[in-house]
Amino acid sequence: MKHSETPNNSNLNYGQLLDRYFLDEGVLSIAFDDAFNNVLCLTNRVCESSFSQINIIGHTKYWRKTDIEFTTGYCETTHALSEIVIKHNELFEVSGILEDNRIINHPIFINDINIKHYAAIPITLSDRSVIGTLCLMNSEACLLTEDSKSALLLMVKNIASQIELYLKNTILEESASQNNEVSSGSVRILTKEEIFAEIDTFLHRAVHDLRSPLNAIKNITSWIQEDIDDGLTDDNDKNFSMVANSTKRMERLLTDLSIYSQIGRELHPAESFSLKTLVNESCVAVQLPNSFNVSVEQCKIELPREPLLFVLNHLLSNAIKHHDKTQGNINISYTDELEHFHLSISDDGPGIPETYQKKVFEAFQTLKSKDQVEGSGLGLTMIQKTLAFYSAEINVESQENEGATFTITWPKHNINSVL
Repeated sequence: MKHSETPNNSNLNYGQLLDRYFLDEGVLSIAFDDAFNNVLCLTNRVCESSFSQINIIGHTKYWRKTDIEFTTGYCETTHALSEIVIKHNELFEVSGILEDNRIINHPIFINDINIKHYAAIPITLSDRSVIGTLCLMNSEACLLTEDSKSALLLMVKNIASQIELYLKNTILEESASQNNEVSSGSVRILTKEEIFAEIDTFLHRAVHDLRSPLNAIKNITSWIQEDIDDGLTDDNDKNFSMVANSTKRMERLLTDLSIYSQIGRELHPAESFSLKTLVNESCVAVQLPNSFNVSVEQCKIELPREPLLFVLNHLLSNAIKHHDKTQGNINISYTDELEHFHLSISDDGPGIPETYQKKVFEAFQTLKSKDQVEGSGLGLTMIQKTLAFYSAEINVESQENEGATFTITWPKHNINSVL
């Protein structure tokens, strides 16, 4: 990235910086695509919305990231709504769009759209500059819960911190590259470790802030249940169970998000070990039921042990959790080829329909309802990210009612290195 002038924070506002470093270079579509996709998936899941959108607004340019294809009318409408949210400068929510004068009187609002509920929160940087919005929409009238509002606030803080960190570091890098000799202490580029530390701090606070209301919900419902235990109807008991299950799922999601953020922070060297011993350790970790049989050949392998154990734990857990019977068989095989190691994990479960075989590696994707199968929808995503760190790959082959086989391909030349 080369420019003729050295950037100066005092002379450029964040809108101009966004135009210059973010929107012009297409950074949003390259560096932040996966991160923003995950935010949209999480928004839809936590807030139970039909679809969601991130809007980034520079000095003269506008960028949006959404999880569906919008028509021109929708694009103009969401742009109009973003302008209203930014002017409002706090959480903005309307249950009936066509009944709100602020919206229907906007000059570019298109009323021929199937949106009734709209909620959005501005993306605000540390200097209180508003650079965009995170919004969600529903085709039915509804209102957000307090927990959903708290989750939205944390997600926009995450978006803002990532963008601001990128802008600041890019400015420092450019300043350093344009000065052959930089005096000690005048310009210092953030190291990878410092960037990770900032993200870790944010995630720790975000997870803590989200867990606090969850713990409160669990405690309060438990106290209410104790107080009225004698007078509970079947419906009351069912509702309490739904609250307990929902909080449990949210806790699991927070745990997996925290784990996901840590993947790729530490390089584990290859070591020689027994595959059978590692599989036995994994069976204990996932609490393999006695009704399931795992067969594995006895052989020595040389790979990073801890990452492979992490991958095995999730694959074995999935094979058990998604099996359509209370008993089953899992086979683990290993081959050593000229340039690659191959490790295959096969089960005799219900299999994966062909239309879902690519989607299973996407964040928050599950083959069954969260009420039917416990999980965050991040398991295979975490596996793929872990393996990608070592330039390894995973793919699935399956036919319905004939089980599934997940095959890991690990290049020999990258055993002790990363991309």
